[in-house]
Amino acid sequence: MALMMLLVFSCRESFEEEFRVVPIVNNPPTLDREIGTIEYIQGFESEDLDLARYVSDLENDPISYLVSSSDESIVTVATNGSLITFTEGVALGTSTISVDASDGNEGNDIAFTFEVEVIEAPAEGPKALFYIDFDVPDGTAVDENYPLEGVSLIDSYGTMTVFGGQAEFTDEGRFFLEFDPTLDISANPVIRFDYSNSIVTADQLYVEIMDNTYEGFADNLSALANAPTIELGSSGTVEIDLSSLSGSMDLSNLLEFYIEIEGTGTMTIDNIELAPPLEPLFIIDFEVDDGTAVDESYPVEGVSVIDSYGSMTVFGGQAEFTDEGRFFLEFDPTLDISANPVIRFDYSNSIVTADQLYVEIMDNTYEGFADNLSALANAPTIELGSSGTVEIDLSSLSGSMDLSNLLEFYIEIEGTGTMTIDNVVVGLK
Repeated sequence: MALMMLLVFSCRESFEEEFRVVPIVNNPPTLDREIGTIEYIQGFESEDLDLARYVSDLENDPISYLVSSSDESIVTVATNGSLITFTEGVALGTSTISVDASDGNEGNDIAFTFEVEVIEAPAEGPKALFYIDFDVPDGTAVDENYPLEGVSLIDSYGTMTVFGGQAEFTDEGRFFLEFDPTLDISANPVIRFDYSNSIVTADQLYVEIMDNTYEGFADNLSALANAPTIELGSSGTVEIDLSSLSGSMDLSNLLEFYIEIEGTGTMTIDNIELAPPLEPLFIIDFEVDDGTAVDESYPVEGVSVIDSYGSMTVFGGQAEFTDEGRFFLEFDPTLDISANPVIRFDYSNSIVTADQLYVEIMDNTYEGFADNLSALANAPTIELGSSGTVEIDLSSLSGSMDLSNLLEFYIEIEGTGTMTIDNVVVGLK
């Protein structure tokens, strides 16, 4: 603040007066809200962040930014005005992003940091035999030009256009597909899809299909005499098991499929799956704290006894066997794996002297099992590499065992050394 003295003279008298001069104050930019940690999944390539959503200036002065990344092997940064472009590096991990924002006036800048974390892409799980998610640009019409692999003809009656990754029906819409080649959905003859924003006058939905011989189908494409009519709410998921509806239809040669709304109005659909992937009846993924011992206190739902012989401890989400390890489970209640009697698990870091692995099970009557828990007379002995996936179909091995009452299961390595296991799946449903 400054003072200014003003002297005024006149012919009659003189006097003095003080005036206060208040300098103009320009405020620096402000960080309106914290950015926090931004998480990207490996493979993102590049993503943008607009700092204008977080930083403002009281006087609306233009703001310039200086931005740097603490670890350019994880992400590099480039700026264009308030826009930061993050470009993926070669490493996973966390990089600290430092920002200096200035409105151009001397001393008017602020500095802040946030973190960008690049995490490993999750392993892709099993997929449906046929899947469509409508992730195409808004305004895309669903018609013969729609990009869909494995379909020779696609059409919609009424109008059907994609907005926000969902396909919108209007005016008694029908969504029609013809497959090329035909689909075999006999292993899991299920149709499933999501719907929302249903404002249909006659709130009904038809799902109809036909095989490649048109067996049992009228000209009007009424795929099944008892094709289900589904009463809709405003949103939900439709899942239909065709195994009890197929009649003489050949589910191994599915040729055509359509969804039709009966009435006028609108409805959106998404995530159409034909023969969706089977889901594990029992799975253990060892996602617990490092150093957790696999023993009777290990937290696994549906298991009354869990134990390991030798030693078995979790590190990095995998269970490590040592010293002729054996991993043992007793299920409570018993498991019915008769619909799909498969055991599957991943293994890695195998340094086992006698490179062999036993997978053995028993039912609730102990039928056919010796005291040494050799579950099957022909229990498979599997030669291991250093890593891989073991998948065993027990349907040909069960003998007199009751696969609808699985009581106990174990994995055993023969020999000394170490091996890790992960993603143990027993049965699929």
